[in-house]
Order: sequence, then C-alpha cells, then structure tokens
Amino acid sequence: MAWSKKTAQSALPAECMVFAPSRDGPIVGWARFHEEGIKQSKLPFTSNEEAEAYTTFVNGLLGVTRAQSFSMLVGSFAGWDHPKADPEMLPKIDARFRKGAWRSRRPASH
Repeated sequence: MAWSKKTAQSALPAECMVFAPSRDGPIVGWARFHEEGIKQSKLPFTSNEEAEAYTTFVNGLLGVTRAQSFSMLVGSFAGWDHPKADPEMLPKIDARFRKGAWRSRRPASH
C-alpha cells in the first residue's frame, strides 16, 4: 500500500485514527507514524463505544487493522521503540490481540 511505511519490525500506516477510552469521555484523534502525540478530533462522541465504533469504521476504510491502530496509539504516546508499537508483537504480549480474542461489543442482532 502506498500510504504505509515499513519499520524495522512491521508495516504501520503513515497515519490512522486512534481511540483510547476514558472516564471523562473518549480520546479520539489522528496519529502519524513516528510523531509524538495525536491530533485530537473535535467530533462530539457521547460514549467510548460510539468513538471506538467510529474509529474502527474509518480505519477499516483505510485498510488499517485494530492492531495497527493500537500500535500507532502506543507509539505516539509511549515511544516508537515500545514493544506494543509493533502490531506483529501484540499477539505475543497482549492477550486482547490473540486470534479470536477481540470480539465486537455490539449485541447480536435477531
């Protein structure tokens, strides 16, 4: 993909939408590869679930996986050399990213 950059460990997008839940309201914004911090969104999300769904939808349109988005969030705040800033390492060090572990929070439709 033309918009991806290759790191020594794995491919991360040049930019993607990131989400972090918070008791004070969701934190949503754009992270850029190898830049510190995020550009916070001004969209008025009413819940963490709404913000997560929107972020997942936008990143899906961009071809960005949840692991890549999470790695971009970690890299932008904790440093790009942090182990969780590599989406290929996530299944080994974070149970949420093991095959089948990430389930949708939306109830099943009947």
